[in-house]
Amino acid sequence: MCKVIDVKDLNFGVALNVSVFFLGFVAPGFLIFYLLNPSLFLALDVWKLFVLATSITIPTFAFHLMIALCIYFNLQDDSPDFAHKWGGPREWYVRAGFGNSLNMYTIALLIWVFDFGVKGFIVSCIVHIAISTFTELGHFIRFLRDPESFNYGFLSSISTFIK
Repeated sequence: MCKVIDVKDLNFGVALNVSVFFLGFVAPGFLIFYLLNPSLFLALDVWKLFVLATSITIPTFAFHLMIALCIYFNLQDDSPDFAHKWGGPREWYVRAGFGNSLNMYTIALLIWVFDFGVKGFIVSCIVHIAISTFTELGHFIRFLRDPESFNYGFLSSISTFIK
């Protein structure tokens, strides 16, 4: 039997995670898939479309998350006293999800404005991965300079939202 969840039972952390998933993966994936192939978008059922839409957006997110994880493991070896300040998987998920949504909507805009095809989408994703990698490495360099007072500047209080 499926339990119905009442809206008043949701806390802010759950709402944040669900909104990051929807805004960072599902919605931009639907939009990009529609822009690339509108007839197939309309022909597919909802579950197949959901799988395809999330599979379009997951690679850019997963790469960003892996960079954060590698940095965390490096911090555990080199600076174990400050590794906790880098955050944990939930903070990385929220930060990478919001970044992914901004970048995926930008890619969708480029597809729409410049009439990119699949090749243009792939090139845009590669550029997105490069930019997010350099951004994450820039955060890491700033963190190494002053781990005591480090914050991301973008969603600097994520940890208070998800606890």
